Amino acid sequence: MKILESFGAEVLFRILFFLLYLYTDNLKPFERHIQPEELWLYKNPETPSYIPVKFLWVIVTILPLVSIVSAYIRNRNKTDVTCAVLGVTLSIFFTASLTNVIKIIFGRPRPDFYWRCFPDGKFVAGMLCTGLQEKITEGRKSFPSGHSSIAFSGLGFTTLYLFGKLHYFGQHGFGSTWRFITCITPIFIAMLVALSRVCDYHHHWQDVTVGSLLGFIVAYNCYRQCYPALNSNFSHMPLSSIPSYEANLESNTIGNNQLSPYRSSDNGSLFKTDSTLKIV
Repeated sequence: MKILESFGAEVLFRILFFLLYLYTDNLKPFERHIQPEELWLYKNPETPSYIPVKFLWVIVTILPLVSIVSAYIRNRNKTDVTCAVLGVTLSIFFTASLTNVIKIIFGRPRPDFYWRCFPDGKFVAGMLCTGLQEKITEGRKSFPSGHSSIAFSGLGFTTLYLFGKLHYFGQHGFGSTWRFITCITPIFIAMLVALSRVCDYHHHWQDVTVGSLLGFIVAYNCYRQCYPALNSNFSHMPLSSIPSYEANLESNTIGNNQLSPYRSSDNGSLFKTDSTLKIV
């Protein structure tokens, strides 16, 4: 019963963060005064997003899901699935809501704000905008980059998850090219998403840098809430499974006590003892 209550509370928090994201996404930001000498920063051409918001959400949903399902097919660990889903959803929804709150507080104009404000190119003294209000409001939400923070929160978590699953920082991970490519691909995609926001003139480079750091920092903290350090022998296991595994080890010690993972339908027992360390 306590487990169900705890799980329900975790799900509730994620729902609340998602609702906060939706609510803050429609709020008007602080209207920062633009000095005449800095107007050139906001005169970049107005272009459509290279990566639309809908496509961004598809990316940060599909890639983590594929990684989690692949790990489950391999190990059949339901506890791991629960921890991974809770971890990545907390990372994404918390980052998204926090990013929106910061956007509203700062109200930094986007690089193409001039053309959002004056679509006909005719400047009006006092920055009295003549464009569509929706585009003007959105044009004051440059800092930090939401695309960057959300991409790094979801795909950064996925990279950490794969690092742990493949024991990349263990002795068998060193010098393994396929492990490197597999693990680094999600965060490489996140980097491309972030860079696209500078190329399409929707964000300044500072917005993208801070957004990326924000997303990854949240992702790392959410990951460590669920999993041990990446250089741990148990990096592929959720923290909640390790105690039951250690208890099992005490009654099954053989030889030099080195560990070998194996498949199991049991949520906690993913290993057996052996004389060599084999990473699956």
